Amino acid sequence: MRSFAPHALVLAPLALASVLAAPASAQESPTPSPTCFPPPDGEPGPCEYPPASSPTPTTTPHSDPACPAVEAVFPTSPVAVNEPVTITARVTDNGTPGTFTLRRYSPGEPVEVRRSDSATVTTYTVRLPETTGLAVSFSRPEVIDCIGGGPSYAQAVLAVRPALSIAATRTAVRSYSFTGRVLPGRGQAVALYRVDADGSRVLTSRTVSGSDGLYRIDRRFTGSGRFGFVATVGTTSTNVAGSSPVRPTLVH
Repeated sequence: MRSFAPHALVLAPLALASVLAAPASAQESPTPSPTCFPPPDGEPGPCEYPPASSPTPTTTPHSDPACPAVEAVFPTSPVAVNEPVTITARVTDNGTPGTFTLRRYSPGEPVEVRRSDSATVTTYTVRLPETTGLAVSFSRPEVIDCIGGGPSYAQAVLAVRPALSIAATRTAVRSYSFTGRVLPGRGQAVALYRVDADGSRVLTSRTVSGSDGLYRIDRRFTGSGRFGFVATVGTTSTNVAGSSPVRPTLVH
């Protein structure tokens, strides 16, 4: 008959006890139990499982610099047609110099008008032939992407006040030819008014200026006297309303 070592029978119970006494952290985590609802009409009820945990979102700091802020002083609108006007622009963040660009964005497609390099403040002098939208922008060569700060441009629409001239020429008895030019003047509707002594105005005739802005109105009057005459145009896409100086005329 085979014999066994006496200590072998002692080790077996100790090994079993070690397994039973293993800490909970070394064992697998139990699967969350679903929550089940009472079964309707003897059928198994629906069960809901606990939602999976979502990771906490984290934010990454933005390293891009702030956009430079631009201020511009535009002249009071409307401005006289083709007269010089001044626009002053400056960057407000006390940073390094950069490039200012003046652009016309209306009418038509945007067009670069003038550029000023290596500056934090600049002045432009321009002449406007018609109502125009202008924008001044600023950029630095070392800044490609930026956040906040801005806007890095300033813009304004400068309405143009038209220039009208008027002359009167006697062509016959109580017959006169009124001529002049409108700027901007292509296809402008021109109205001729008689100005009485009390300042009241009476419309006497209308015409349309040519492509060069010139207009002509021939008028024969039924009475005689001293009157004033003035030519006017209305507001259009190229200008605000305007009028010529009053032309004193002796009708006889």
